[in-house]
This record gives sequence, structure tokens and C-alpha cells, in this order.
Amino acid sequence: MPLTSVPGQVAAGPIDGFLRDDAKDGTLGLPDYSLVPYTYAPLLGDTSSSPQWVIDQFRSDQFAAFKGSPDGYGVLRTTGADRGSVGLSVTPQESGTLSTSPDGSRSPDSTWAPRDFAVPVRHPGGAGWTAGDVRSYVAFTQAGNSVGMRLTTPAAEGPWDAERADSAAVPLPAAVNLWDGNPHSIAVATFGQNVFCLVDGSVGVPFRAPRAYHRNAAGWIDTSVFSNLPGTGPYMGFDCRGAGSCLNSWTALQPASGDFFYYDMGALTIQAPPASTYTPTTTPSGETWVKTGTVTASKNGLAITASGAATFDVTWPYGVLCTRWTGASGAVVFRRVDANNYYQLSSAGIYKNVAGVLTRFHVFTTPPAVGDHIAIRNWPNRIQVFINGVSVAYYSVDAHAGGKGIGFRSSSAGSTQWSYIAFQPMVSDAALPTA
Repeated sequence: MPLTSVPGQVAAGPIDGFLRDDAKDGTLGLPDYSLVPYTYAPLLGDTSSSPQWVIDQFRSDQFAAFKGSPDGYGVLRTTGADRGSVGLSVTPQESGTLSTSPDGSRSPDSTWAPRDFAVPVRHPGGAGWTAGDVRSYVAFTQAGNSVGMRLTTPAAEGPWDAERADSAAVPLPAAVNLWDGNPHSIAVATFGQNVFCLVDGSVGVPFRAPRAYHRNAAGWIDTSVFSNLPGTGPYMGFDCRGAGSCLNSWTALQPASGDFFYYDMGALTIQAPPASTYTPTTTPSGETWVKTGTVTASKNGLAITASGAATFDVTWPYGVLCTRWTGASGAVVFRRVDANNYYQLSSAGIYKNVAGVLTRFHVFTTPPAVGDHIAIRNWPNRIQVFINGVSVAYYSVDAHAGGKGIGFRSSSAGSTQWSYIAFQPMVSDAALPTA
């Protein structure tokens, strides 16, 4: 899906496509379409290094930003808010070995491999570092073809010394191979204590209130030393250890919306998930749930009784809606205008409801199975559906172009339970920072 601007915004498309000469000073200079400069900070590299970036067109089929040294600083840019979203185009390194951590003091199991890369989340933007600072990353690991969270703890030896979060890394479907030598799109968003990652616009990966415990060199966990996701920090960016990975573009996106149904995602203290259910009222991103029937949430997800529904309106209607499939009785609702006008995706196919008349226009060759990754790309006049990263439907649509409602429904056949919902607008931020 193209990254385009909202009406009234000056810069269209990516804020930076690196369409300029190299600054030759280890920095990337000013972005193409913004006067807001990059900042640089120790991320996956040693704290004693400095920015060592170059803009190069010879090792890629386009201009790109390359890190000149594994120990150089990572690159950051503000998204404009703590509830921020960023869209990146990256080409990960295909091969290479690196046996030690930046200063050689940690076991290889705790270090970053050269083909791994990371997107820092809620970073303050400065290069300063003390042992009590928390640095959080969405980590992409080539060895397991997976996406996970890593956080530094109070016992960390540096910003690079990040532990695996207690929210397990999620293996990517076979259809998504980030290390095939081609550019790939990565969108990362935060809201409340949630982190959401969208890979290639087709696979969503949610992380609910990630936290990490300190591990010693032997791998033992100290449960008394831990960190959770920082509550503030508008900066996101990119870093890697290998010299072959590159950053092709950087775009500030409109904030994501969603609910991961766990507990108070806005709280900054570690809590145990509640044993009882609760009635969802407001999403962690601030939208109001509209419910019919009995709708309850718990640490296990959102439960909707037969013939019930739960939806909310997003600010910008066009983007990518993601969830995991629940079963034959469920349906994902999108482009919703009201209770009688919407589109829905169910095991039986894709439907549009106009004035209460439900019409099916697509039948799945293989219906989605429980646990499948579902992604629905919604343009003003087109939709595209992905299951486990594979495109299974692409249609021009002629109804409910401005419908902002998204959510879930249960058929009369039975109740459903959903693990999460997330929506990432694929347009530039309407209020980009100016200074």
C-alpha cells in the first residue's frame, strides 16, 4: 500500500527516501522532505562509538542508508508523540557471522547477530545512557524468522544489552521472508503499553505490555530485576549489527488503534492479569467500544456471545486491519458506517451489507483456520485480504468508502473469542513535527 499524505500536508509519501548525496560526516543529513533532523544514539552498537552512516546507491537497487560500522550509533527520528507510528522500508543483510557482543562480555545467546535488525520503541532521542535507562526494541531475528520484543534492564551493560521480553517472539509465516535480499516494509506502533508490528502490510504481530527480566551470562533469570515498556519517548528508528542491512525510507505514520485485551495497558507498573472478566469500554488507543449482546474481555481475549458484536470507529478509515482468526462463527467487520452498512469477512467469504441486505461477493478456496494471521488492506475503492501473509482476495468495492468502523461479530451459530485487533493507517502523520 502506498504511503501518502493526508489533505493539507506538504510532504507526500516517505519523509525520507535518501535521494541526496552522502553527508560524508557519519550522519544522514536532513531528510528529503523535512527540516527535522535525525538524531543518533547507541542502540545495538557500543556506547563509545559515534554515528557512522553513509548514503549509498551501489549496493542496492535504490538509494539507501547503510551503517558503516557494527558499533556505530543507530539512527532515530521523532514520530511526534508517545503514541507514535513509523513506516520503514528495509533490506536486511542476507548472510554474515558475528560471534561476540559489542564489548565481548555477554554470551552469544544474548547478543545480536549480523542479520538481525531492530526498531527502537519509545526512545527519548538522546545519546545519553545510564544503567537505569530502559531501551526497548522490536527485534527481527533471522535465525528463527521471527519478530519479538527486547528490553534493557537495570543490570544492563549498555543499550545493546537487551533481554528477550516475556512476550514470546512470533515466527513469521513461510510466505514472509525478510532475508531474501529484497526491500520489505515494516510498520511499528505503540499505544498504552502495547506495541504493534506490521510486516509487509500483510502480517500483524501484537505485543501486550512486554517486560524483560535480567539474565546472567549462564542464562539464569533474576526475577527481581526487570523492566517494562517505557511510558514516554516519541523517537523510533533503525539499527543493525551487520554492514549489509540498509534503510530505504522512513515515514511518520498516523497513530495506530487497537485493543489487545489483557489488563490496564496504560499503567506503567507491572500488574498480574485479572482472573475475572471485564467489560471493555475504551481501547488503549482511546476509541469507544460499541457493543451489542454480551461482550467481555479477559487475559484470554474478547468474548462475544452469539449474534453479538463489538466495534469502534478509527480516525482515518484507510489502512490495514489485523487480527488472528477465531473460528467458523466469527466475522471481522470493516468499513462500517452503522449497524446496517458495513463489510465483513467470515469463514464463508467476504460480504457487504447495504441497508441491512447482506451480499456475498467472495468465497474462500480454503477458509481461514483458527489462529491464522488475518490482514485486510482498505483503500477508498479497493480491498485486499491476506491470510498468513498470502494474498487471497483483491476487489474493487463500491460501498461505504468513508466507513470508519472496525471490529468483530458473532453469528447466531455460536459465540467467538478474539485475541486482538489492531489498525494501522497507512498515511503520513497529519501533524508532523516541525522543529
